[in-house]
Amino acid sequence: MLARRILVVLGVVVVLVAGFLAYRMLPEAGPDDGTQLSPTLRRALGDRVVQVLELDRSARRPVLDTADQIVCAARVFGSEPLAVKSADEVSAAFARILCVQVQPDGTAGERVHAPISVQLRPSVLVRCPRDGAAYADDLDRIFPERLHDVVRRDDPRYGELRDEVERRLLELTTQGSPATR
Repeated sequence: MLARRILVVLGVVVVLVAGFLAYRMLPEAGPDDGTQLSPTLRRALGDRVVQVLELDRSARRPVLDTADQIVCAARVFGSEPLAVKSADEVSAAFARILCVQVQPDGTAGERVHAPISVQLRPSVLVRCPRDGAAYADDLDRIFPERLHDVVRRDDPRYGELRDEVERRLLELTTQGSPATR
């Protein structure tokens, strides 16, 4: 009788561990992301969002409008159209970003952490919710309805964005050359 109980408990443990490992091996996309982008495509779109924000001063106005130079990190959580196979097919990317103003001495200045919409074609347009009372209404206006729940949740990957921005800031200061952003 005791041996049978031990076998049952071991069986349950094996099933739980296998389930956890299977969950950890799933691609980043899932129901909490609002899209089914592959990890490779998600990274490519995140790089494109960062490029737009760092290099196009007029496009980044809604994020950090007075900064001469910024460093950003982005994690894409949705796209338009919904199902795409390449970055060229994407007309809009929806991402959580962390952007930091780079001070003349290379240190971090003002920070912005927010969900944004980046229209990529036919022309580039960045939209970011305003702070305060307009925030909730802006989320509804800026993001497709299918992403409303996702965009209202706390950012589960803020630490990753922060680490990426800090790494890039450190690179700027150790290289000794100003970035061209």
